Amino acid sequence: MLKLYRSTLLMYWTVSIVFLVLLVSQTVLARDIVTVTVDGVTTVLVKGFPRIFHLGEEWNTVVWFVILFAGVFLVSFIANSVAGRKYARIRDILFEGCDPDRYLAALGPLLRRRSLPSVVLVMLQNDAGVGRFARGDHEIARDTLANLRPSGMKRQRRLVAAAIAYNRAAFSLHFGDLEDARRQRDEMERVVSEATPSERRRQRLASRLDDLDYAIRLEEGDAVGVREHFEASLRDAKSEYERMMAHHRLSQIYRATGEERLEREHLDAIVAHGNGLWIVPVARQRLAQLSEG
Repeated sequence: MLKLYRSTLLMYWTVSIVFLVLLVSQTVLARDIVTVTVDGVTTVLVKGFPRIFHLGEEWNTVVWFVILFAGVFLVSFIANSVAGRKYARIRDILFEGCDPDRYLAALGPLLRRRSLPSVVLVMLQNDAGVGRFARGDHEIARDTLANLRPSGMKRQRRLVAAAIAYNRAAFSLHFGDLEDARRQRDEMERVVSEATPSERRRQRLASRLDDLDYAIRLEEGDAVGVREHFEASLRDAKSEYERMMAHHRLSQIYRATGEERLEREHLDAIVAHGNGLWIVPVARQRLAQLSEG
């Protein structure tokens, strides 16, 4: 999502600044634009630009427009990089710090920036839904995602739609709605197949589809069959948040199989590192029950 956020803003800001430069050149420099016809060839010259390297008027104009467009791209790239780093720091609050309250507070100013492209705003609203779910506001999180419809460039729109479908499926599993979870999982697979993402991103999305498949099987009662997958998910977790959720799944699995010692290990890990996630009080409550015998 970070790469999508960056690429969308880069395109948006570049187009905006190019349009502004062209508008200024047409208004401020209009009096210096002349048309010269030599041997039937018409050339547009902008005489208002200073000369460079003693070039003729025609090449001088070309060089100055190249410089302007390079400057536009550089400004857009710098602004995009700054915004990307800010977004990454905000995501780290939840995905590395497991602090949904601070995460949602940091997302607030971005959500209020209506000047952002619509696909970015929808992506941020999806992020807010994840934050609310992580905090324990599960019904609010489900309602947040219920009516999200990304728009904009086809590839970007579909990648955001895939993320929304994944989270909707995960939320439906929490509420025990297996039918909707399967429907959202199939929707995610359809969108991904049409989005033509990069190979690396395709592998990442395929991994998330596998996670949904195994999570659905766990809800259906196949604890033994999915144990190996979630043990691998714990080992390969890309963030602390993913690691905590893998611990949560494994604690459910070992509770179902009656392996109390292993269940305790995963519950202890959640309590120790889960910070503000909703699964922390759930783990404490379960540990208390185990202690009571």
